[in-house]
Amino acid sequence: SLEQTVFEGSADHLTFEKLKLLKKNGVDRLTLGVQTLDETVLKESNRFQNNDEFFRCYHEARDAGIPYINVDLMVGLPGQSMESVLMTLEKVIGLKPDMIHCHPFFPSEFSSFSKEGRRLTDADLKRRKLLAELTMKVKKKHGYRETPYDADGLTPEAINVQLADAIRYNSSYLGLGAGAVSHATGVLRYGNTNEVGLYTDTHLKGECPPVHGKILTQRDEM
Repeated sequence: SLEQTVFEGSADHLTFEKLKLLKKNGVDRLTLGVQTLDETVLKESNRFQNNDEFFRCYHEARDAGIPYINVDLMVGLPGQSMESVLMTLEKVIGLKPDMIHCHPFFPSEFSSFSKEGRRLTDADLKRRKLLAELTMKVKKKHGYRETPYDADGLTPEAINVQLADAIRYNSSYLGLGAGAVSHATGVLRYGNTNEVGLYTDTHLKGECPPVHGKILTQRDEM
């Protein structure tokens, strides 16, 4: 399988200079976490980017020469209507990103949603499922097709090799950055510290940032 360097980021933090630097250092697949272009829903979800930043970042990533761009969306967010989802999807499809993920909203125990004591109702779960099915139909209508072990892409080459190989071959991968997870097949699965300052400070000192992980047995890998 081919090697691939993937970078995931948010539009409000990615300037043109940073995008050119990513391209210069071999990044060939960029994932932009957008979730929605409904700014009312964004505020409800404690997201900081605005639509102007997203469109600016997307076009600058193309100008920087990054070959493949994936856009991450989310369905079933609090306050999100069917009209909101379709509006977002229509605008994103208009940009022709190489791949579009539409993730169902699964609030973890660490999210502000859960910490506030909120829970998804049966009606929320049903609506989330319907929205996820709707986005698949809309993407298919516009030429996006299922890829092995990944989301819908315009071409087979749009696939996230790291993700697909991890699922198909149980392959190794290296995660760089605070909170990133790595997998050394048959040896270790580990995650970097979530503290950005601690991660960067130790790197600058030429040391290895703190990690947490688990030594893997054959049974674990299976």
